[in-house]
This record gives sequence, structure tokens and C-alpha cells, in this order.
Amino acid sequence: RKHKERDRRQKAEAAEAAAEAAVAARAAAARAEAARELEEKRLEHERKLQAARQEEQRRQQEAAEYQKRGEQQWEANLRLAKARRLEERQQAEEQQQRAEAKATAEAMAEVA
Repeated sequence: RKHKERDRRQKAEAAEAAAEAAVAARAAAARAEAARELEEKRLEHERKLQAARQEEQRRQQEAAEYQKRGEQQWEANLRLAKARRLEERQQAEEQQQRAEAKATAEAMAEVA
């Protein structure tokens, strides 16, 4: 009779230990799953940050190129305007010289 009681108690203790081990195993599995999900979220966040940084870098590069093109265009326009003014000044001087030459020729013709 004492043996049966002891056997029953041992079986109950073993069953309780097995149940506790199963609970602990489920808790460990749940923690591992939560950690995996957290790591996935962290990696996804890191990928999004990296993509945002790359996009910002690309946007700044485009803005710098646009500004540089604008400055180059402005400089080209400035050179073009200077060239036009120089050409107009030269034409005005040539016209002045022709007018003076004509006036001189007419004055000589009147004298002759």
C-alpha cells in the first residue's frame, strides 16, 4: 500500500514536472518568436532608413547638378552678352570711321 502511494505521488510529481517543462518550453519558443519578429522589424526599419538616406543623397546631388547647370547657363549667357556688346561697339566704331572717311572725302571733293 505504501508503495502504491509512493508510486502515485512520483507519477503526479513527474506529470507536474513535465507540465512545467512544457510551459517553460512554450514560453521560450514565444520569446524566441518575439525576438525574431523584433529583429525583422529592426532590419526593415534599417532598410527604410538606408533607402531614405540614399534618396536624400540623390536629391541633393540632383539639386547640385541643377544649380551647376544654371550657373553654367548664366555664365554662358553673360559671355554671349559681352560678345554681343563687343560686336556692337566694333560695328559702331566702323560706322563712325566710314562716316568720317566719307565726310573727309566730301570735304576734299569740295576743295578740289
